[in-house]
Amino acid sequence: MRYIKVAAEENGAHKNQNGGSKPGNGWAVIPDDMEIPSTFPFVNVTASKGVVTELTEGTIPTPEPNPADEIVQLKAQLAASDYKIIKCSEAQLVGASLPYDIQALHTERQAIRDRINELEGEDA
Repeated sequence: MRYIKVAAEENGAHKNQNGGSKPGNGWAVIPDDMEIPSTFPFVNVTASKGVVTELTEGTIPTPEPNPADEIVQLKAQLAASDYKIIKCSEAQLVGASLPYDIQALHTERQAIRDRINELEGEDA
């Protein structure tokens, strides 16, 4: 048998367990023939007399963004465009035309650096 705690946890999920005896008050058995929504255990539970009568789709919470992860991603974006800066520098040194729009490239990269600085300020 599968059991689910009728009251949701703080994050919106419901505790559940397979097998054994009913865990106690506040828990209900999920009938074997009941369809389980894909959002399980983030579901809406309706129960009567210790038996689930309805499980409907719930909302899976979106994790809070992690500034450190975003910083790593932004630094990777900068590194991925470093070759464009190098090619522009080489072209300028030999008097050739620039292969990229340096102003647009600078503006894009500066926006990334500004965001990194903003995030690093949040971490401090």
